[in-house]
Amino acid sequence: MARKKKQQGFGVLFWIASILVVIIVYLWNRPTILKVMENTGFIEVVKEKIASPTPPTSSPTPTPPVAAGPTHTSPPTPSPPPTPSPTPHTSPPPSPSATTRSRTSLLYFVQVFDDGRVELVPVKRRVTYTDAPLTATLDALLHGPTAGELSAGVRSLIPPETRLLGVRVENGTAYINISESFRFNPLGQEGLVLQLKQIIYTATEFPTVEQVQLLIEGKTVRYLGPEGIPIDHPLSRSSL
Repeated sequence: MARKKKQQGFGVLFWIASILVVIIVYLWNRPTILKVMENTGFIEVVKEKIASPTPPTSSPTPTPPVAAGPTHTSPPTPSPPPTPSPTPHTSPPPSPSATTRSRTSLLYFVQVFDDGRVELVPVKRRVTYTDAPLTATLDALLHGPTAGELSAGVRSLIPPETRLLGVRVENGTAYINISESFRFNPLGQEGLVLQLKQIIYTATEFPTVEQVQLLIEGKTVRYLGPEGIPIDHPLSRSSL
């Protein structure tokens, strides 16, 4: 134990002696050391460091996080509203046409027999009309015989160009307005009389008609044809 304490004391003395030697060497060589430090600029560097101490390194300022704003989402483009299909235009129902009726009329034509006789002959015809059966019947007469009637020898002496312009009945008299071509017949007076009879007999088949007043282009004419058959007054079946 005493030996161990003795060794520790010797060690302390050794370190003290070493420090003293270093101090003595430093003091002995101090001028030389200072000169070397001055020549190398070490002293100026130390002075600058002492005069302006290096500021503590500031930690980088953290960039504040950008606050997450509400996400801007473009609203979806609204789809265009469905185009309504056009409503089909419904035309109003046509007004009902006047009721078409029909009747059996007697149309008077002429027939030439083998012996040369020419006579009036009645032909039954189914005539359709709306509200004027006399007009429809006379119009059918002016259009002449049908193919079947022609094959049976039936003819018309009314000029084919003749057209019906109007019909009215007043007090038993039928005022029949026809075109100018009715005034002439290539068969002369006999042809004129027969064509007049065709009109008068056909019209007087109607119970409301007793006689006929002919008008040419809407006017009363004194004579029919160059033969001078008077037509300026109403004519009945007995007039011819």
